[in-house]
Amino acid sequence: MAGHALIPRALFQMRRWARKLTLPPELPGVSVLLVTWNRAQYLELALRALADTVPDEHEVLLWDNASTDNTPVIIAKWHTSRLNLTVFSSKVNIGTNGFAELALRARRELLFEMDDDVFLLPQDWALKLTSAFRVFPEFAYLALDVVQDDFTHGAKPLPAHYEQQTRGDVTIDFGPTGGWATATPRNFYVATEGFPFRPHKPYFSEDGYYNRIVREAGRRAGILTGVKCYHASGANWSEAFGKTKMQSEKVASHGAANTKGLTFRDVSDRIP
Repeated sequence: MAGHALIPRALFQMRRWARKLTLPPELPGVSVLLVTWNRAQYLELALRALADTVPDEHEVLLWDNASTDNTPVIIAKWHTSRLNLTVFSSKVNIGTNGFAELALRARRELLFEMDDDVFLLPQDWALKLTSAFRVFPEFAYLALDVVQDDFTHGAKPLPAHYEQQTRGDVTIDFGPTGGWATATPRNFYVATEGFPFRPHKPYFSEDGYYNRIVREAGRRAGILTGVKCYHASGANWSEAFGKTKMQSEKVASHGAANTKGLTFRDVSDRIP
């Protein structure tokens, strides 16, 4: 495990530019980017979902935001599993900035940003995402679809916000693209600004920001229809795991309460 302190934004930008100049060769497969903080129960299920479904050529990069709960025990357990797991332990909680830190270290051709409350993944998710980017080359940011049941809506907006497109056996919903389990080609990520780094704001909507980056580059974002994951978002799961206060603070920090019902463009343009 490697320790990292909070760094100024300008220094992070310099590191990102240097990374572009010294980029190592791209390897086949997927780099899973996973950020967690004091949600050991969630993390256990998320890592199990990855262990059950990750392809042979992969890497799982985990950013632990100075957790003080049982997270180190869970990490130690999965270090002995078949997961190709690398853990970075931050000395302070930098929130969703951890995704930007992990992306600097990723080496596979596809970056897969995943929330630690994604508990189930389909067996062929990596293959289907790779195929979808090939069939729809104008898309640079694709999320897995979500299961919606009595306990969670998966954070996915209503169907009215999407325009469905089908080519062959691949269907994409063009519209709001959440960051629960989302992929982007590494070469596109490196060529653009990528995920932002905001040391003054540990929690912000990095996926909404990246949506805007994608659109400004002339590309599209959407959801891979029917390729379902289980995103255990919302009040029911937070209450079940004793994280109601944490969920409320996160929603307030993201400004999610002010974005309900907005379109893809509206949400992207409101990123602070």
